[in-house]
Amino acid sequence: MIRYPRLLLFFVLLFPPPSVTRAPDCVCVKDPHPPEEKVKADRRRVYDQATAVFAGKVVALDAYRVTFGLQKRWKGESSLNQVVLA
Repeated sequence: MIRYPRLLLFFVLLFPPPSVTRAPDCVCVKDPHPPEEKVKADRRRVYDQATAVFAGKVVALDAYRVTFGLQKRWKGESSLNQVVLA
C-alpha cells in the first residue's frame, strides 16, 4: 500500500515514464513499390536540379571540403577531381 499517493502522483506527472513521452521510431509513408514511370520522373527531376552528377572515390578530406577522384561523370565540370564544400 502506498503511503503518499499525492507525492507519487506528483512525481509521475513531473517525470512520466519514457514510454509515455517517446515518439515512434519510424513512420513510413512512402510507397514501397512506386511505378517505374514515377521512379524515372523523380530521377530526371533530381538530375536536372543537380549541379554535378558523378561517381568517384574520396582522395582528400578536411573539416569543410571533400575531394573526389572522378571515375565517371554525367554532369558538371570536366576535371579529374571534384571538390564538395560543406
